[in-house]
Amino acid sequence: MVVACYRDGGSVHEMYGRLTAILRSITPSYEIIYVNDNSPDDAGELLGQLAGRDPRLTVITHSRNFGSQMAFTSGMQQAVGDGRDPDGWRSARSSGGHSITGSRMAQGL
Repeated sequence: MVVACYRDGGSVHEMYGRLTAILRSITPSYEIIYVNDNSPDDAGELLGQLAGRDPRLTVITHSRNFGSQMAFTSGMQQAVGDGRDPDGWRSARSSGGHSITGSRMAQGL
């Protein structure tokens, strides 16, 4: 699971809790990669604390804000799980796997 993080300090703990609960119910072997896209809030510090307690969590920190697509790309390059194609970005569905994407939306929409 790759999560791009920018100005998300207020939601880091809740998102991490939800993700780990869902992923644990699916499989014991998962990885979560947060990409801190040079977030100006405390997201980097919070992610570092979580990563110190969870070996399944990797945090990548960008030196500047590159945008969500580059954050996702950085995360996919770091990923070691079976959900990623070794050549890059072909869908895992071709081998029977599942891929899920999401985006941020305003509440109430």
